[in-house]
Amino acid sequence: MQGIYIIKNKITGRQYVGSTIDSDTRWRRHRNSLDKEIHHSRYLNHAWKKYGAEAFEFLMVEEVTDRHILIEREQWWLDNTDSSYNMNRKAYSCLGYKWTSEQLAKRKITQGGDKHWSRRKKYTDEAKKKMSEAQKNLYASGYKHPRNKQVCQCDMDGNVIKVWESLAQASRGCSVHGSAITQCIKGESKTIGGYKWRLLNPNDRVDCSKSNVRRVPINQYDMQGNFIKTWPSVIEASRSFGKHYNCLAKCLKGIYKHSQGYIWKYANKELP
Repeated sequence: MQGIYIIKNKITGRQYVGSTIDSDTRWRRHRNSLDKEIHHSRYLNHAWKKYGAEAFEFLMVEEVTDRHILIEREQWWLDNTDSSYNMNRKAYSCLGYKWTSEQLAKRKITQGGDKHWSRRKKYTDEAKKKMSEAQKNLYASGYKHPRNKQVCQCDMDGNVIKVWESLAQASRGCSVHGSAITQCIKGESKTIGGYKWRLLNPNDRVDCSKSNVRRVPINQYDMQGNFIKTWPSVIEASRSFGKHYNCLAKCLKGIYKHSQGYIWKYANKELP
């Protein structure tokens, strides 16, 4: 949808006003930058961190069919409604701006090739080696990046069986895509890879130094319901068939009746 939107704090009533030609994409970008704490509005950034994502809602308040008046309508909403989360009180956009040939030529000279910002600073091999060693020593001493959040891997009953130091470690250790684990943490999926996932709570007491992962075994049956084999986990079973684990997981959830020509059930559940 194209038009004017607001991001409203349901607790305080404060708002952020903006305009967009694609509401779904715009809201997704806002959420991503707010979750990473890099949003351009520090007011909204601080509020998101204080109240949590569930305290905010994205609302389209006016549909604008002519994109050329989007900025004009956005400015009206900034002037006549609460927009206390907006740091800039003047609406603007680069939408539809045409660069002249002279401007393009100037940008190519000042920013192109070796003058591009990513190539301006060069490090010697010795400097690179020193920086690498410094980073290794830093993390070896117990340093944790502030954005890294510990992730709990839980069994189907919700019991914590392992705590991973970061989402990346959990993804690599369980051969599950990080975005899939994120969906489970946000509540968009119930289980991923045969496990439940959530962020570590301060009250959780788990010995992170021990590798105590307990896999959830699954049973494989033929189409007549005859037992064939018990697999240690859905991941290992899917690997043996060279397929993504989602196919088997949907069968375990009852979404599919069978997968890869077999019936699949959790080992603690028998066929009816």
